[in-house]
Amino acid sequence: MSTLALLDAFRALPTNAARKEALSALADEFSPYEWRQMQALANARSFHFDIIGELPTELAFHVFSYLDIATPFRLQTVSRRWCNVLRSADLFKPRLRDWYDNTLDFEDASYEDCFDKAQAIYRVQTGKFLEVSATRLLHELYHSDSGVEGPNFERIRLVDDFLVDIPYPFRHLRVTNLRTGQYWIAHADGREVISSVAASSQLIAFWTQHRQTCYVFDFTGTRKAKFRLPPFMSGIATCGERTVICGGITNGNIELYLWDLDSSSGKTLRLDQSLFNYHALPDHCLAINLIPNPRSSTCTLFITRTCEARWCGHQNQDLSIHYYNIAFDGQILQNNSFMIPLPGPAILAGATITSIRPINRKGGFLVKVFCRYDHDGHIASFQFDADTQVCNIVEQLTRSSDHTKTACWEDSFYRAEEEILERNAARISLLHWNTGGSNISKDPLFVDEREDLALINSTHAGIVATQLLVNDRFVVMVAMEKTYVFSFAAEAKTTKADEFQVGEVQGERFVLRKVHPKAGS
Repeated sequence: MSTLALLDAFRALPTNAARKEALSALADEFSPYEWRQMQALANARSFHFDIIGELPTELAFHVFSYLDIATPFRLQTVSRRWCNVLRSADLFKPRLRDWYDNTLDFEDASYEDCFDKAQAIYRVQTGKFLEVSATRLLHELYHSDSGVEGPNFERIRLVDDFLVDIPYPFRHLRVTNLRTGQYWIAHADGREVISSVAASSQLIAFWTQHRQTCYVFDFTGTRKAKFRLPPFMSGIATCGERTVICGGITNGNIELYLWDLDSSSGKTLRLDQSLFNYHALPDHCLAINLIPNPRSSTCTLFITRTCEARWCGHQNQDLSIHYYNIAFDGQILQNNSFMIPLPGPAILAGATITSIRPINRKGGFLVKVFCRYDHDGHIASFQFDADTQVCNIVEQLTRSSDHTKTACWEDSFYRAEEEILERNAARISLLHWNTGGSNISKDPLFVDEREDLALINSTHAGIVATQLLVNDRFVVMVAMEKTYVFSFAAEAKTTKADEFQVGEVQGERFVLRKVHPKAGS
Protein backbone atom coordinates (compact mmCIF):
# COMPACT_ATOMS: atom_id res chain seq x y z
CA MET A 1 0.00 0.00 0.00
CA SER A 2 1.36 3.39 -0.95
CA THR A 3 1.75 6.24 1.54
CA LEU A 4 -1.06 8.18 -0.15
CA ALA A 5 -3.42 5.20 0.10
CA LEU A 6 -2.56 4.79 3.79
CA LEU A 7 -3.34 8.46 4.45
CA ASP A 8 -6.61 8.25 2.53
CA ALA A 9 -7.64 5.18 4.56
CA PHE A 10 -6.83 6.95 7.85
CA ARG A 11 -8.77 10.07 6.80
CA ALA A 12 -11.75 7.91 5.92
CA LEU A 13 -12.13 6.64 9.49
CA PRO A 14 -15.50 7.98 10.70
CA THR A 15 -14.87 8.70 14.40
CA ASN A 16 -12.14 9.77 16.78
CA ALA A 17 -12.41 6.39 18.49
CA ALA A 18 -11.70 4.64 15.19
CA ARG A 19 -8.69 6.88 14.52
CA LYS A 20 -7.38 6.19 18.04
CA GLU A 21 -7.76 2.43 17.52
CA ALA A 22 -5.92 2.64 14.19
CA LEU A 23 -3.05 4.61 15.76
CA SER A 24 -2.77 2.04 18.55
CA ALA A 25 -2.63 -0.83 16.06
CA LEU A 26 -0.05 1.00 13.93
CA ALA A 27 2.11 1.72 17.01
CA ASP A 28 2.29 -2.02 17.71
CA GLU A 29 4.10 -2.41 14.39
CA PHE A 30 6.81 0.19 15.10
CA SER A 31 10.42 -0.91 15.43
CA PRO A 32 12.65 0.76 18.06
CA TYR A 33 14.15 2.92 15.34
CA GLU A 34 10.67 3.99 14.16
CA TRP A 35 9.70 4.81 17.76
CA ARG A 36 12.71 7.13 18.00
CA GLN A 37 11.58 8.80 14.80
CA MET A 38 8.07 9.32 16.22
CA GLN A 39 9.50 10.75 19.42
CA ALA A 40 11.63 13.22 17.46
CA LEU A 41 8.58 14.31 15.46
CA ALA A 42 6.50 14.77 18.63
CA ASN A 43 9.25 16.77 20.36
CA ALA A 44 9.50 19.09 17.38
CA ARG A 45 5.82 20.01 17.63
CA SER A 46 4.50 22.71 20.01
CA PHE A 47 1.10 22.14 21.53
CA HIS A 48 0.88 25.59 23.18
CA PHE A 49 -1.63 28.19 22.05
CA ASP A 50 -0.68 31.86 22.06
CA ILE A 51 -3.78 33.43 23.60
CA ILE A 52 -2.42 36.93 23.10
CA GLY A 53 -1.05 36.48 19.58
CA GLU A 54 -3.97 34.46 18.19
CA LEU A 55 -7.12 35.42 20.08
CA PRO A 56 -9.03 38.64 19.41
CA THR A 57 -8.03 41.38 21.81
CA GLU A 58 -11.41 41.36 23.56
CA LEU A 59 -11.08 37.66 24.42
CA ALA A 60 -7.51 38.14 25.63
CA PHE A 61 -8.73 40.91 27.92
CA HIS A 62 -11.45 38.58 29.23
CA VAL A 63 -8.88 35.90 30.08
CA PHE A 64 -6.76 38.35 32.06
CA SER A 65 -9.80 39.60 33.99
CA TYR A 66 -9.61 36.36 36.01
CA LEU A 67 -5.91 36.75 36.86
CA ASP A 68 -4.06 38.78 39.44
CA ILE A 69 -3.87 42.46 38.50
CA ALA A 70 -0.05 42.29 38.47
CA THR A 71 0.05 39.45 35.91
CA PRO A 72 -0.30 41.62 32.75
CA PHE A 73 2.67 43.73 33.84
CA ARG A 74 4.89 40.69 34.42
CA LEU A 75 4.01 39.11 31.06
CA GLN A 76 4.78 42.17 28.95
CA THR A 77 8.32 40.81 28.55
CA VAL A 78 7.16 37.66 26.69
CA SER A 79 7.19 39.26 23.24
CA ARG A 80 6.61 42.53 21.44
CA ARG A 81 3.07 41.42 20.55
CA TRP A 82 2.28 40.66 24.19
CA CYS A 83 3.78 43.96 25.29
CA ASN A 84 1.64 45.95 22.83
CA VAL A 85 -1.59 44.21 23.85
CA LEU A 86 -0.94 44.19 27.61
CA ARG A 87 -0.09 47.90 27.63
CA SER A 88 -3.63 48.77 26.58
CA ALA A 89 -5.51 50.86 29.13
CA ASP A 90 -8.72 49.05 28.12
CA LEU A 91 -7.32 45.88 29.68
CA PHE A 92 -7.24 47.45 33.16
CA LYS A 93 -10.26 49.76 33.13
CA PRO A 94 -12.90 47.06 33.95
CA ARG A 95 -10.83 45.78 36.90
CA LEU A 96 -10.22 49.29 38.20
CA ARG A 97 -13.88 50.28 37.84
CA ASP A 98 -14.90 47.18 39.77
CA TRP A 99 -12.34 47.81 42.54
CA TYR A 100 -13.35 51.46 42.94
CA ASP A 101 -17.06 50.71 42.27
CA ASN A 102 -17.19 53.39 39.55
CA THR A 103 -16.28 56.11 42.04
CA LEU A 104 -13.38 57.18 39.78
CA ASP A 105 -13.62 58.16 36.11
CA PHE A 106 -11.40 55.99 33.91
CA GLU A 107 -13.00 56.92 30.58
CA ASP A 108 -10.02 58.99 29.37
CA ALA A 109 -7.41 57.32 31.59
CA SER A 110 -4.04 56.58 29.99
CA TYR A 111 -1.96 53.46 30.49
CA GLU A 112 0.21 55.37 32.96
CA ASP A 113 -2.87 56.35 35.00
CA CYS A 114 -4.07 52.74 35.06
CA PHE A 115 -0.58 51.54 35.96
CA ASP A 116 -0.45 53.82 39.02
CA LYS A 117 -3.87 52.66 40.25
CA ALA A 118 -3.11 48.99 39.59
CA GLN A 119 0.20 49.32 41.40
CA ALA A 120 -1.58 50.80 44.43
CA ILE A 121 -4.05 47.88 44.43
CA TYR A 122 -1.16 45.41 44.25
CA ARG A 123 0.48 47.09 47.25
CA VAL A 124 -2.70 46.71 49.29
CA GLN A 125 -3.05 43.06 48.31
CA THR A 126 0.55 42.23 49.24
CA GLY A 127 1.13 44.56 52.18
CA LYS A 128 3.93 46.45 50.43
CA PHE A 129 3.30 49.96 51.72
CA LEU A 130 5.49 52.80 50.45
CA GLU A 131 6.12 54.50 53.77
CA VAL A 132 5.12 54.49 57.40
CA SER A 133 4.84 57.55 59.59
CA ALA A 134 3.86 58.05 63.21
CA THR A 135 2.38 60.86 65.27
CA ARG A 136 2.52 60.92 69.02
CA LEU A 137 -0.79 60.89 70.86
CA LEU A 138 -1.32 63.07 73.88
CA HIS A 139 -0.23 61.41 77.10
CA GLU A 140 -3.51 62.30 78.81
CA LEU A 141 -5.48 60.21 76.33
CA TYR A 142 -4.69 57.09 78.34
CA HIS A 143 -5.03 58.51 81.84
CA SER A 144 -7.84 57.05 83.88
CA ASP A 145 -8.91 60.51 85.04
CA SER A 146 -9.83 61.36 81.45
CA GLY A 147 -12.68 58.87 81.72
CA VAL A 148 -11.30 56.78 78.86
CA GLU A 149 -9.60 53.41 79.27
CA GLY A 150 -7.23 53.64 76.34
CA PRO A 151 -8.28 55.30 73.06
CA ASN A 152 -12.03 55.63 72.58
CA PHE A 153 -12.52 54.09 69.18
CA GLU A 154 -15.91 55.68 68.67
CA ARG A 155 -13.82 58.77 68.00
CA ILE A 156 -11.77 57.76 64.94
CA ARG A 157 -12.66 56.96 61.32
CA LEU A 158 -10.78 56.42 58.05
CA VAL A 159 -12.62 57.44 54.88
CA ASP A 160 -10.82 57.56 51.52
CA ASP A 161 -7.92 60.01 52.01
CA PHE A 162 -9.22 61.40 55.29
CA LEU A 163 -8.51 60.48 58.88
CA VAL A 164 -11.30 61.75 61.13
CA ASP A 165 -10.54 61.79 64.84
CA ILE A 166 -11.37 63.60 68.07
CA PRO A 167 -8.16 64.44 69.97
CA TYR A 168 -7.98 64.86 73.72
CA PRO A 169 -9.73 66.56 75.51
CA PHE A 170 -12.42 65.50 73.00
CA ARG A 171 -13.85 68.97 72.42
CA HIS A 172 -13.10 69.32 68.72
CA LEU A 173 -13.15 67.17 65.61
CA ARG A 174 -10.14 67.08 63.29
CA VAL A 175 -10.27 66.03 59.63
CA THR A 176 -6.82 65.36 58.13
CA ASN A 177 -6.12 64.79 54.46
CA LEU A 178 -3.45 62.08 54.57
CA ARG A 179 -2.30 62.90 51.03
CA THR A 180 -1.61 66.58 51.63
CA GLY A 181 -1.11 66.68 55.39
CA GLN A 182 -3.60 69.56 55.68
CA TYR A 183 -6.44 69.46 58.18
CA TRP A 184 -9.36 71.47 59.48
CA ILE A 185 -11.09 71.55 62.86
CA ALA A 186 -14.74 71.75 63.94
CA HIS A 187 -16.34 71.84 67.37
CA ALA A 188 -19.76 71.79 69.00
CA ASP A 189 -21.51 74.82 70.44
CA GLY A 190 -19.93 75.75 73.74
CA ARG A 191 -17.15 73.26 72.96
CA GLU A 192 -19.10 70.38 74.47
CA VAL A 193 -17.36 67.02 74.79
CA ILE A 194 -17.80 64.94 71.62
CA SER A 195 -18.74 61.33 72.31
CA SER A 196 -18.72 59.68 68.87
CA VAL A 197 -18.27 60.32 65.16
CA ALA A 198 -19.57 58.67 62.00
CA ALA A 199 -18.53 59.28 58.42
CA SER A 200 -19.42 58.30 54.88
CA SER A 201 -17.68 59.18 51.63
CA GLN A 202 -19.58 62.47 51.49
CA LEU A 203 -20.25 63.69 55.01
CA ILE A 204 -19.13 63.60 58.65
CA ALA A 205 -21.42 63.61 61.68
CA PHE A 206 -20.56 63.78 65.37
CA TRP A 207 -22.57 63.71 68.57
CA THR A 208 -22.00 65.54 71.83
CA GLN A 209 -21.55 63.81 75.17
CA HIS A 210 -25.22 63.78 76.13
CA ARG A 211 -26.04 62.61 72.57
CA GLN A 212 -28.77 65.15 72.06
CA THR A 213 -27.21 67.21 69.26
CA CYS A 214 -25.78 65.96 65.97
CA TYR A 215 -23.45 68.15 63.90
CA VAL A 216 -23.01 67.41 60.20
CA PHE A 217 -20.27 68.62 57.82
CA ASP A 218 -19.06 67.87 54.33
CA PHE A 219 -15.39 66.98 53.91
CA THR A 220 -14.36 70.52 53.02
CA GLY A 221 -15.85 71.84 56.25
CA THR A 222 -17.72 74.55 54.36
CA ARG A 223 -21.21 73.06 54.56
CA LYS A 224 -22.50 72.44 58.04
CA ALA A 225 -25.77 71.74 59.84
CA LYS A 226 -27.07 70.41 63.14
CA PHE A 227 -30.21 68.86 64.57
CA ARG A 228 -31.42 67.76 67.99
CA LEU A 229 -32.97 64.47 69.04
CA PRO A 230 -34.20 62.82 72.24
CA PRO A 231 -31.34 60.99 74.01
CA PHE A 232 -32.72 57.51 73.25
CA MET A 233 -32.64 58.28 69.51
CA SER A 234 -28.85 58.45 69.54
CA GLY A 235 -28.36 54.89 70.73
CA ILE A 236 -27.05 54.17 67.25
CA ALA A 237 -25.78 56.67 64.71
CA THR A 238 -24.34 56.11 61.26
CA CYS A 239 -23.91 57.70 57.83
CA GLY A 240 -24.39 56.58 54.25
CA GLU A 241 -23.50 58.87 51.36
CA ARG A 242 -25.43 62.09 52.21
CA THR A 243 -27.79 60.56 54.78
CA VAL A 244 -27.47 60.40 58.58
CA ILE A 245 -29.48 57.76 60.46
CA CYS A 246 -29.99 57.71 64.23
CA GLY A 247 -32.12 55.36 66.23
CA GLY A 248 -32.99 53.64 69.47
CA ILE A 249 -35.53 51.49 71.30
CA THR A 250 -38.22 52.98 73.52
CA ASN A 251 -41.50 51.65 74.91
CA GLY A 252 -41.36 48.50 72.83
CA ASN A 253 -40.80 50.35 69.55
CA ILE A 254 -37.74 50.88 67.38
CA GLU A 255 -37.50 54.47 66.17
CA LEU A 256 -35.21 55.65 63.38
CA TYR A 257 -34.51 59.21 62.30
CA LEU A 258 -33.31 59.77 58.72
CA TRP A 259 -31.71 63.14 57.96
CA ASP A 260 -30.64 64.28 54.47
CA LEU A 261 -27.83 66.79 53.93
CA ASP A 262 -29.17 68.16 50.64
CA SER A 263 -32.64 68.99 51.97
CA SER A 264 -31.44 69.67 55.55
CA SER A 265 -34.54 67.87 56.77
CA GLY A 266 -35.36 64.54 58.35
CA LYS A 267 -38.17 62.12 59.09
CA THR A 268 -38.93 59.62 61.85
CA LEU A 269 -39.79 55.96 61.32
CA ARG A 270 -41.51 54.09 64.16
CA LEU A 271 -41.23 50.32 63.80
CA ASP A 272 -43.49 48.17 65.94
CA GLN A 273 -41.24 45.74 67.82
CA SER A 274 -43.89 43.03 67.49
CA LEU A 275 -42.82 42.76 63.85
CA PHE A 276 -39.43 41.48 64.94
CA ASN A 277 -38.32 38.19 66.47
CA TYR A 278 -37.46 39.70 69.85
CA HIS A 279 -40.74 41.48 70.54
CA ALA A 280 -41.26 39.67 73.89
CA LEU A 281 -38.06 41.05 75.44
CA PRO A 282 -37.75 44.36 77.28
CA ASP A 283 -35.88 47.23 75.67
CA HIS A 284 -32.78 46.92 77.86
CA CYS A 285 -32.18 43.32 76.72
CA LEU A 286 -31.75 44.29 73.07
CA ALA A 287 -29.20 46.20 71.03
CA ILE A 288 -29.61 47.51 67.50
CA ASN A 289 -27.15 48.54 64.79
CA LEU A 290 -27.61 49.99 61.33
CA ILE A 291 -26.00 49.88 57.90
CA PRO A 292 -27.52 52.46 55.52
CA ASN A 293 -27.72 51.84 51.79
CA PRO A 294 -28.89 55.11 50.22
CA ARG A 295 -28.35 53.77 46.69
CA SER A 296 -31.38 51.53 47.18
CA SER A 297 -33.11 53.82 49.72
CA THR A 298 -32.88 51.08 52.33
CA CYS A 299 -31.01 50.29 55.52
CA THR A 300 -30.16 47.05 57.29
CA LEU A 301 -31.22 46.82 60.94
CA PHE A 302 -29.34 44.33 63.14
CA ILE A 303 -30.91 43.19 66.43
CA THR A 304 -28.97 41.23 69.05
CA ARG A 305 -29.81 39.93 72.51
CA THR A 306 -27.45 41.39 75.08
CA CYS A 307 -29.07 39.84 78.16
CA GLU A 308 -27.67 37.16 80.46
CA ALA A 309 -29.58 34.79 82.74
CA ARG A 310 -27.69 36.01 85.82
CA TRP A 311 -28.74 39.60 85.12
CA CYS A 312 -32.28 39.51 83.80
CA GLY A 313 -33.35 35.85 84.03
CA HIS A 314 -33.55 35.32 80.25
CA GLN A 315 -31.81 32.24 78.83
CA ASN A 316 -30.51 32.40 75.27
CA GLN A 317 -31.11 29.33 73.13
CA ASP A 318 -28.43 30.30 70.61
CA LEU A 319 -26.15 33.13 69.63
CA SER A 320 -27.85 34.50 66.55
CA ILE A 321 -28.23 37.87 64.88
CA HIS A 322 -31.50 38.82 63.25
CA TYR A 323 -31.31 41.48 60.57
CA TYR A 324 -33.92 43.22 58.47
CA ASN A 325 -33.78 45.13 55.19
CA ILE A 326 -35.96 48.19 55.73
CA ALA A 327 -36.98 50.77 53.13
CA PHE A 328 -36.67 54.45 53.95
CA ASP A 329 -40.49 54.57 54.11
CA GLY A 330 -40.51 52.04 56.97
CA GLN A 331 -41.52 48.93 55.02
CA ILE A 332 -39.73 45.72 56.04
CA LEU A 333 -38.52 44.19 52.78
CA GLN A 334 -36.58 41.19 54.05
CA ASN A 335 -36.13 39.22 57.28
CA ASN A 336 -32.96 37.18 57.83
CA SER A 337 -30.97 35.60 60.65
CA PHE A 338 -27.38 34.51 61.07
CA MET A 339 -26.17 31.89 63.54
CA ILE A 340 -22.80 32.57 65.15
CA PRO A 341 -20.82 29.29 65.21
CA LEU A 342 -19.35 28.24 68.54
CA PRO A 343 -16.50 25.79 69.25
CA GLY A 344 -18.72 23.50 71.34
CA PRO A 345 -21.60 23.27 73.84
CA ALA A 346 -21.69 26.26 76.16
CA ILE A 347 -23.82 28.18 78.62
CA LEU A 348 -24.98 31.00 76.38
CA ALA A 349 -25.26 34.64 77.30
CA GLY A 350 -25.56 37.62 74.97
CA ALA A 351 -23.96 39.06 71.86
CA THR A 352 -23.06 42.65 71.04
CA ILE A 353 -21.94 44.10 67.71
CA THR A 354 -18.77 46.02 68.52
CA SER A 355 -17.88 47.47 65.12
CA ILE A 356 -19.08 47.72 61.53
CA ARG A 357 -16.41 48.76 59.02
CA PRO A 358 -16.58 49.03 55.20
CA ILE A 359 -14.35 46.57 53.34
CA ASN A 360 -14.94 47.73 49.76
CA ARG A 361 -16.80 50.37 47.78
CA LYS A 362 -19.60 48.00 46.76
CA GLY A 363 -21.60 47.76 49.98
CA GLY A 364 -19.44 45.22 51.80
CA PHE A 365 -18.80 45.45 55.55
CA LEU A 366 -16.83 43.60 58.20
CA VAL A 367 -19.02 43.12 61.27
CA LYS A 368 -17.46 42.11 64.60
CA VAL A 369 -19.58 40.62 67.37
CA PHE A 370 -18.54 40.09 70.97
CA CYS A 371 -20.13 36.81 72.13
CA ARG A 372 -20.44 36.04 75.84
CA TYR A 373 -20.80 32.48 77.11
CA ASP A 374 -19.37 30.26 79.84
CA HIS A 375 -18.32 33.44 81.67
CA ASP A 376 -15.90 34.09 78.81
CA GLY A 377 -15.99 35.82 75.48
CA HIS A 378 -15.04 35.51 71.84
CA ILE A 379 -15.07 37.92 68.92
CA ALA A 380 -16.73 36.56 65.79
CA SER A 381 -16.15 38.38 62.51
CA PHE A 382 -18.24 38.06 59.38
CA GLN A 383 -18.58 39.85 56.08
CA PHE A 384 -21.93 41.36 55.18
CA ASP A 385 -23.08 42.47 51.72
CA ALA A 386 -25.69 45.21 51.99
CA ASP A 387 -26.95 44.62 48.44
CA THR A 388 -27.43 40.85 48.63
CA GLN A 389 -28.08 40.71 52.42
CA VAL A 390 -25.66 37.76 52.73
CA CYS A 391 -23.37 37.02 55.72
CA ASN A 392 -20.17 34.97 55.53
CA ILE A 393 -17.74 34.00 58.29
CA VAL A 394 -14.22 35.12 57.33
CA GLU A 395 -12.03 34.15 60.26
CA GLN A 396 -11.94 31.83 63.24
CA LEU A 397 -13.27 32.91 66.61
CA THR A 398 -10.72 34.95 68.51
CA ARG A 399 -10.56 35.00 72.28
CA SER A 400 -11.23 38.46 73.62
CA SER A 401 -8.15 38.22 75.83
CA ASP A 402 -5.84 38.02 72.80
CA HIS A 403 -4.31 41.43 72.10
CA THR A 404 -4.96 41.43 68.37
CA LYS A 405 -6.98 43.54 65.99
CA THR A 406 -7.93 42.47 62.47
CA ALA A 407 -9.11 44.58 59.54
CA CYS A 408 -9.48 43.99 55.82
CA TRP A 409 -10.18 45.65 52.50
CA GLU A 410 -11.52 43.53 49.65
CA ASP A 411 -9.55 40.27 49.99
CA SER A 412 -6.54 41.72 51.85
CA PHE A 413 -6.32 41.16 55.61
CA TYR A 414 -4.16 42.94 58.17
CA ARG A 415 -3.57 42.15 61.82
CA ALA A 416 -2.06 44.24 64.62
CA GLU A 417 -0.54 42.20 67.44
CA GLU A 418 0.55 43.70 70.74
CA GLU A 419 2.86 42.13 73.27
CA ILE A 420 3.86 43.24 76.75
CA LEU A 421 7.62 42.74 77.02
CA GLU A 422 8.04 43.83 80.62
CA ARG A 423 6.65 46.44 82.91
CA ASN A 424 6.47 49.76 81.04
CA ALA A 425 7.61 48.23 77.73
CA ALA A 426 5.63 46.85 74.80
CA ARG A 427 5.91 45.79 71.16
CA ILE A 428 3.41 46.31 68.35
CA SER A 429 3.56 44.35 65.07
CA LEU A 430 1.61 44.65 61.83
CA LEU A 431 1.12 41.47 59.78
CA HIS A 432 -0.47 40.76 56.42
CA TRP A 433 -2.71 37.80 55.65
CA ASN A 434 -2.81 36.01 52.34
CA THR A 435 -5.81 36.52 50.07
CA GLY A 436 -8.93 35.17 51.75
CA GLY A 437 -7.78 35.74 55.32
CA SER A 438 -5.78 32.53 55.82
CA ASN A 439 -2.09 31.66 56.22
CA ILE A 440 -0.91 34.72 58.07
CA SER A 441 2.59 35.84 57.13
CA LYS A 442 5.39 34.71 59.42
CA ASP A 443 7.40 37.93 59.24
CA PRO A 444 5.73 41.17 60.35
CA LEU A 445 5.50 44.02 57.88
CA PHE A 446 6.34 46.44 60.66
CA VAL A 447 7.53 46.29 64.28
CA ASP A 448 7.91 49.06 66.84
CA GLU A 449 8.83 48.92 70.52
CA ARG A 450 8.26 51.50 73.21
CA GLU A 451 9.45 51.88 76.79
CA ASP A 452 8.15 53.93 79.70
CA LEU A 453 4.61 53.90 78.37
CA ALA A 454 2.18 55.65 80.65
CA LEU A 455 -0.64 53.39 79.48
CA ILE A 456 1.09 50.24 80.76
CA ASN A 457 0.49 50.37 84.48
CA SER A 458 -1.54 48.70 87.18
CA THR A 459 -4.59 50.75 86.31
CA HIS A 460 -4.82 49.28 82.84
CA ALA A 461 -3.56 45.78 83.72
CA GLY A 462 -0.77 45.94 81.17
CA ILE A 463 -3.06 46.16 78.15
CA VAL A 464 -2.01 48.24 75.15
CA ALA A 465 -5.20 49.48 73.52
CA THR A 466 -5.00 49.11 69.73
CA GLN A 467 -7.16 50.11 66.80
CA LEU A 468 -6.66 49.17 63.15
CA LEU A 469 -8.31 50.87 60.18
CA VAL A 470 -7.79 49.88 56.53
CA ASN A 471 -8.89 51.05 53.10
CA ASP A 472 -7.36 50.83 49.63
CA ARG A 473 -5.10 53.81 50.24
CA PHE A 474 -3.93 53.70 53.85
CA VAL A 475 -3.62 51.55 56.94
CA VAL A 476 -3.99 53.45 60.21
CA MET A 477 -2.97 51.80 63.48
CA VAL A 478 -3.44 53.43 66.87
CA ALA A 479 -1.21 51.85 69.51
CA MET A 480 1.38 52.66 72.17
CA GLU A 481 0.54 56.38 72.33
CA LYS A 482 1.05 56.74 68.58
CA THR A 483 -0.97 56.89 65.41
CA TYR A 484 0.85 54.98 62.66
CA VAL A 485 -0.05 55.75 59.04
CA PHE A 486 1.00 53.23 56.37
CA SER A 487 0.64 54.66 52.87
CA PHE A 488 0.01 52.76 49.64
CA ALA A 489 -0.39 55.99 47.65
CA ALA A 490 2.71 57.27 45.87
CA GLU A 491 1.59 60.89 46.10
CA ALA A 492 0.83 60.85 49.85
CA LYS A 493 2.61 63.48 51.93
CA THR A 494 2.07 62.11 55.41
CA THR A 495 5.69 62.71 56.42
CA LYS A 496 5.74 66.50 56.06
CA ALA A 497 6.46 67.64 59.57
CA ASP A 498 5.27 71.20 59.01
CA GLU A 499 1.79 70.10 57.99
CA PHE A 500 0.62 67.24 60.21
CA GLN A 501 0.25 68.47 63.80
CA VAL A 502 -1.14 66.71 66.85
CA GLY A 503 -2.17 68.21 70.18
CA GLU A 504 -2.45 71.81 69.03
CA VAL A 505 -5.27 72.47 71.47
CA GLN A 506 -2.87 71.82 74.37
CA GLY A 507 -0.40 74.35 73.04
CA GLU A 508 2.10 71.60 72.17
CA ARG A 509 3.00 70.66 68.61
CA PHE A 510 3.83 67.02 67.94
CA VAL A 511 4.98 66.67 64.35
CA LEU A 512 4.97 63.59 62.17
CA ARG A 513 8.29 61.76 62.29
CA LYS A 514 9.47 58.98 60.00
CA VAL A 515 9.54 55.45 61.42
CA HIS A 516 11.43 52.96 59.28
CA PRO A 517 9.84 49.55 58.64
CA LYS A 518 11.57 46.40 59.73
CA ALA A 519 14.56 45.48 57.60
CA GLY A 520 13.70 43.12 54.78
CA SER A 521 9.97 43.91 54.76
